[in-house]
Amino acid sequence: MIVGNITGGWLADRALIPSIFGIIVWNIVFLALFFLAAHNPILAGGSLFMIGVGSAAVPALQARLMDVHATRSPWPPR
Repeated sequence: MIVGNITGGWLADRALIPSIFGIIVWNIVFLALFFLAAHNPILAGGSLFMIGVGSAAVPALQARLMDVHATRSPWPPR
């Protein structure tokens, strides 16, 4: 998860929306791989690490949320 947070912040700084889509695809791929590799402890461990790297979505989604909030927030009332 540490690697994912560092990588996600770096990707979000480069290209926010494409990185969100890429990380979602990353998560889909490695969740499917874990489903197929769960019987082998080594492959399962590797795919679990990659699923943890998929936490890269957190900083990217948080940056997007802050961008949207800054332009569309009803608070404070005007």
